[in-house]
Parts: sequence; structure tokens; C-alpha cells
Amino acid sequence: MARAVTACLASLLGLLACNRLDDTTGPKPTAPPLPPLAEPASLAGQGRSVLFVVVAQQAVPLFCHDHGQKRLGADCATLLSDSATVRLVGSLSATLQSAGPSGCSLGGKSVPGYSLAGLEISATEQRVALWSDSLHPVMTTPPWPAEHQPETPSQLRGMKHTCDELARTQPERRMLPLPQTTWLVDLDGDGVRERIDDVRCGDPTQPPASTQVLFLTPGRRPERTIPLRLVRHAAETVRVEVVADVDSNGVPEVVLSQMSATSQRTEVAHLESVGLVPIGVLDCALDKRR
Repeated sequence: MARAVTACLASLLGLLACNRLDDTTGPKPTAPPLPPLAEPASLAGQGRSVLFVVVAQQAVPLFCHDHGQKRLGADCATLLSDSATVRLVGSLSATLQSAGPSGCSLGGKSVPGYSLAGLEISATEQRVALWSDSLHPVMTTPPWPAEHQPETPSQLRGMKHTCDELARTQPERRMLPLPQTTWLVDLDGDGVRERIDDVRCGDPTQPPASTQVLFLTPGRRPERTIPLRLVRHAAETVRVEVVADVDSNGVPEVVLSQMSATSQRTEVAHLESVGLVPIGVLDCALDKRR
């Protein structure tokens, strides 16, 4: 015990933390472990909210709640009054004006579209919009300008494993992980941020790389890096649009879009242990929009 106290004092003098006391029965923590995180108090019973995806300069309802009752797509339109005001990223706002069919469908049902009147900038620069008759949930969007943070060895191993698997299907190409951007954001509402990496798998000497992979590193499992979504065609891209707790129940909704020149597929999902599990998927044919 005397040796342990001496070691602790030495650590303190060296400005290092000493958090254990050793005795004959082995190391013991000096404080009890932290209790598990409490479940957030649900606010889902308060008010109504609608989350829109902006497609071809129109706001298309994707996900909503009515006093805790969740709805999707066209069913959200019944919650909106004429000339409803929506909030966009930052301090921007716009007024919704009915624009008829959007060219999008969800679950086989056509979804209406709304023009964004009074918007100070082009709607093409917007990705999402939000209407609520009570508290507006916080919308978290990817950082701009895009940024990249160094990977840990375990993250690089996870990325390399996926690129190696892709190389099996394209033996004529080198498939090395080429990290592009990083986003740290809490996807499951537990207070710990996850890490999302946009990575290209390809040969750095022969751009452009043909395969895009979004990787997830869970906040509480930093040693585990797994692919969220994968796009094999250079003409298509995938991105996370926004993270927002639309129904205020403590579990954020994640909106992710996969796009080509003629179509956009947008899903609203929850992060679970197996990855992103879709709640609903909005399919839009861009070449058919008016």
C-alpha cells in the first residue's frame, strides 16, 4: 500500500492523474462507475413538425409527426396550412406554395411538391426544410466548407477491408481507401458523436475513383468502422443531408440521399446496431419534373 501511495504522489507531482489504489486484492477504482445515460424526456406529444427534402427547387414532405404520431410523404401534407413558413439551414426561411405533383413517390403514393417563395438565395443551394407549429428541432448539416480529419489505425483498417473486398470484383484496378471528408455528429441521441467519412476506393494514380463509400465509426465503438452506403458508379453520389430529431423523442432522424443525373432516392432512417435502418424512402424521377 505504501508503494501505491508513493506512486500516486509521484504522479500528482508530475501533473498526471492517479485514479486507482492498489492493494493485495488487486486494483480498485477510487470512484464508482458512472450510471447509464438516462432516457431523454419525450417531447413528441407537443405540436407537429414536417421535414422536407428540397428536390429540383421544390420542397417535398418526407417525414413528420402529429402530436407523436409519425407519418410519411403525402400523409404529411394534411398537416400544412396555406402559406406555411418553413425554416431552412441557418437563419433562412421561405413560404410554401402548392406546386402540384412533385414527381416523387413514397410507398407507391405520389407526394406533392411546394415552391419556396421569398427565399433570398437559389433553392438549388438548399437540401432540407422544416416546418413546425411548436419548437423547431435543431437541424444539423454537414460542415461547409468540407473538412477532413486524420484517421486512426483501426479506422484505416476498416476502410481498407472494404476497399479490398471491392477489389475482388475489379481485379484490374487498385482499390485503395482515399478519404475525402469527415463529419462528427451524434446520430443516435446518446450524447456521443459518431464519425462519418466520405471515402473513395480506387487508384490514386488514375482518378477519378469509381466507388464511393460512406463509413461510420460509432461514438461508443471507436474501434469499429463499417460501411454505411456504397455507390459503385462515378455518375452517382451519396450523402447525408441532415440529422434532426423531428419528433423530439430523443432519437434523431438521419436523412440520406443517393443521386444520379435523372433520379434522387432519399431515405429517412434511424441508427441502430446494424447501421442505418430506413423508416421511409422517397423516390424522385428528376427528368419527369416540370
